[in-house]
Amino acid sequence: MRRIFGWLLLAIFLIPSWSMAAPVAEVDLKMSYSSPTGKVTFPGPVTGTYYLDYDAELTWDGTTHSLEIFCVENVPGTTANVPYQLYTLDSLGDIGLDSEKYLTAAWIAEQYYDQPDNQDYWKAMAQIAIWEVIFDFGSASGLDVTTGSFRSHTYTQAPQAILAGLPASIPSSSLWLLAVNPDFQNYLVRNPAPVPEPASMLLFATGLAGLAGFRRRQRRLPTS
Repeated sequence: MRRIFGWLLLAIFLIPSWSMAAPVAEVDLKMSYSSPTGKVTFPGPVTGTYYLDYDAELTWDGTTHSLEIFCVENVPGTTANVPYQLYTLDSLGDIGLDSEKYLTAAWIAEQYYDQPDNQDYWKAMAQIAIWEVIFDFGSASGLDVTTGSFRSHTYTQAPQAILAGLPASIPSSSLWLLAVNPDFQNYLVRNPAPVPEPASMLLFATGLAGLAGFRRRQRRLPTS
């Protein structure tokens, strides 16, 4: 019995480390893009007309999921099927990224990735707002798509309205993950297969401990 509790205690102490810098999963991701398009300026500055609607086929543990995704990097993308690592947004500090910034972008993604009316348009407006968060988060000029390192030229009013609707307090966790590849664009990807939270795993471990104790008491019951 002591050995069982020893292993359970060890598992409990190790649980926090499971949610740190290690990726949630290694997957294959095939990106595609479509209209609408918009003229924007990325840091550099680099100005051009870009597609604003990104989608992906993501293969995780042998199952392929069709997903709405958002671009969060101004580097070349590829439409080939390539490997990516998925990270939880609250662990991004461990790989040198700002979790608060990506959680803010993910809040926008969650509100606008699946609009019942005019979905492609609103997803495109959300993509512009997300680029503004990614490239100008914490800047002195604030989140304004007409100024700063990132600027939108074709669409301004709708993305700015999305940014104006950001809550005062952004949730500290999200259903969205960051898909990372060192050679291509990174993306916000909505988790198609949620993993247990550390608190849930702790509850599971506690349940195992209780079950072990119950069985121990059963063995001690006097026989007639």
